[in-house]
Amino acid sequence: MIKAGLDIGNSKISCVVAEYINSDNIKILSIASVPTSSIKKNIIINFYNLYNQIKLLIDNTEKKS
Repeated sequence: MIKAGLDIGNSKISCVVAEYINSDNIKILSIASVPTSSIKKNIIINFYNLYNQIKLLIDNTEKKS
């Protein structure tokens, strides 16, 4: 089973894709992160820019997998 995780922080957005077989057997397929300036103190400053950054990050991580 393929699992993905997305972490949206104040300074960067990270994405990880992993193959989950069981709790003892997890294989990381790809991981990537990009800096962001669209969030300040947990408040979204520029939603459109954040949306584009997340979309680009997911596309890039998907290609690496």
